[in-house]
Amino acid sequence: QYQLVFNQTPFYPEGGGQLGDQGTLGGASVADTRLENGVIFHLTDTALTSGEVQGQVDWSRRRQLMDHHTAVHLVGGSARALLGPHIWQAGSNKGERYARIDLTHHSRLTRDDLDQIEDHTNQIIAANPTVEKIVLQRAEADARFGFELYQGGPPKHSEIRVIKIGDHDVQACGGTHHDNVGEVGELRITRSSQVQDGVERLQIVAGETAREYARQQERILAEASDTLGVQPQDLPKTVSRFFDEWKTQQKRIEILEAEIVRLRTSG
Repeated sequence: QYQLVFNQTPFYPEGGGQLGDQGTLGGASVADTRLENGVIFHLTDTALTSGEVQGQVDWSRRRQLMDHHTAVHLVGGSARALLGPHIWQAGSNKGERYARIDLTHHSRLTRDDLDQIEDHTNQIIAANPTVEKIVLQRAEADARFGFELYQGGPPKHSEIRVIKIGDHDVQACGGTHHDNVGEVGELRITRSSQVQDGVERLQIVAGETAREYARQQERILAEASDTLGVQPQDLPKTVSRFFDEWKTQQKRIEILEAEIVRLRTSG
């Protein structure tokens, strides 16, 4: 690998839980972009000579990262709106295939809870508020927005960038986001897990990955229905019946095996 440095760049370096950009620089392919000690390094497969270089960010990948980063803000805001102000972001990650957000909560979240948060978030997406990106001095930001601003962690600089989504959510964040929430398209919360006591991890898909997830679920249902010869709505009942029959057969097999052993040993 080669590490290229420029005086300016459109490539976003990995940070704040968001992956670094990929793309091309001149004749070099950029595999990753990283920030170290205030310097942005472009990791490439070949070297370049000094001088001016034309760069091209992989836009479809960047857009997906923007979908997921914007979605994390939306889900956090919806969780606070529905569950209460004790909800706090304990961590997040914005990848290409999915995003996750860790939220503080006093109990496990049920599927009904996740569905309500998902519905509320999609209502905000449909309302399409503007995503304001404001650069402020930290003292001014503190006075204007309060401590809730630092859910993603305290900033390292006196000047901070604030992401404000209408009255829904406001956070200090340096990541990439859409200009309007409606650009996310749609969002699904696929599952939740317990990271530790009092912290729930929600896995999110948004934009194109949400559509891919829906198509994948439909394929799984169709294939399972065809295999069992039933309609998709009858799958849970049919699978439960097959499982009960399987347990009954396993018990019967154990009884027969024991009887065989008894007959052999008795001569």
